[in-house]
Amino acid sequence: MELAGVGGTFMRHASPNERRCITREDLRYYNSVVIGATYEFKDRGDLDLRSRSTYYWALTACIKQHPFLGVVIRQEHTEKPFYERASEIHLKSHTLIAGDLQDNNITKGIESVLASTALDRSWLGDDKPPWRIVVYPILSPREAKPSRCFIAFSFSHGLSDGLAGPAFHRTFLSAMSEPSMSKETPAVITPDLTLSAPFDTPERLPISWAFLLGPLLALCLPKFIANFLGLRASTTTIDERTWLGAPIFIGKDSSPTQLRILEIEASILQRSLQLARENGSKLTANLHQMIVRALSQSIPSPLVDNFVSQTAVNMRGSIGASATEMGMFVTGFYDIHRRVDGKAPFSTQEWVTARSMTKSLAESATKLQDQPIGLLRYAPSIRKYLTGKLGQKRDCSYELSNLLAFSNAPSDGTCKITNMIFSQPCGVATAPLTFSVISVGGGSLMIAVTWQPGALGSVPGGEHQFVQSICESIHSDFRNLT
Repeated sequence: MELAGVGGTFMRHASPNERRCITREDLRYYNSVVIGATYEFKDRGDLDLRSRSTYYWALTACIKQHPFLGVVIRQEHTEKPFYERASEIHLKSHTLIAGDLQDNNITKGIESVLASTALDRSWLGDDKPPWRIVVYPILSPREAKPSRCFIAFSFSHGLSDGLAGPAFHRTFLSAMSEPSMSKETPAVITPDLTLSAPFDTPERLPISWAFLLGPLLALCLPKFIANFLGLRASTTTIDERTWLGAPIFIGKDSSPTQLRILEIEASILQRSLQLARENGSKLTANLHQMIVRALSQSIPSPLVDNFVSQTAVNMRGSIGASATEMGMFVTGFYDIHRRVDGKAPFSTQEWVTARSMTKSLAESATKLQDQPIGLLRYAPSIRKYLTGKLGQKRDCSYELSNLLAFSNAPSDGTCKITNMIFSQPCGVATAPLTFSVISVGGGSLMIAVTWQPGALGSVPGGEHQFVQSICESIHSDFRNLT
């Protein structure tokens, strides 16, 4: 076995939020984040898209540009995991050529294989940086050999938040666009680069006593007193009538990620973006309204009258970090949504709600004090914090993460990205449903819906029909926006 981390150099310890991501992977609560892109090559007959070595030049460029791609996570089973720079990286072990996709239905093909080949990839026991690319050549009956491929960048969340994906593909695309790529050796000496400082430090994310004492007192006081005082052990706003799916559990066997990909065509997307601008809102807030409308239709139970959402918020702008920098610069924004009539047309009130949420999300992205993620540093044990969630209610009804639109880097036109898909694996201690969103400028919006088998609880028609109905409702809302 090739050991990439032997003789490595200590970089720094993981921050509380980084430890949370590392520990949940060590507990098998979560596996790999995936951001994939469809690459199209024009007049590049010299490229063999089924050969690992074709991608070594671009992978080397990415390793030289992004320090987190050169680190191994050490002591992940302890309360003090740390990052160590690998001495060298063997590119063969970070490149997998998977089966061909047929171009008559690429999205369905990706949907059928992405979980088993990329999302459910565990990094436990690997002595190398926890990432790789999975290449799926795309076959067309009109071509003698593939000129397109879908490249899934699969990585540990312990390295970075989701924006590592666009950052990786931007560098990878630029390198693949060079007319004559140098031949790289399959082993790369890891460059001497410095990791970005942790984001969730006390200096950057101060916590007031008032914000801290609520969750602490809720944990210490008898439940009936905490309820009487209106204290909650979490930072969310769930109550007895919030839909949360099934309580948190681990299956006896490994639970494969369930994945459904919804495509919103470019023409429909552009119209919805224009309408959002006219109504003072943005896509993320509009998506929340559509998801709530879909859930309201799909969950008829009179015992449910609200849904709580968690939105991943990019905090890079709050501290002046680059938008292309890998790292964990994220927090969570929680909001409560009342049940609505999802069959009625998109109402004036829903536009008002979307406008208000757009403002709240923008404020959250610049607010450094009293961020929920900052509370993690007060947990005596991240591992006990996570294992203590088993059997408990979930913190929210669904999660939404939007990586926005990817812009193709300037090139000579011989290589471009035409489509992207962002997906997360099913998670044990997370919301029952996760919506991961990304698009390419001028292209379709891709929404990946993932869930853990059994996490949705008892839903009408079973899990797959339930998720299908939600996707159909969202697609219908996009088409019918006026």
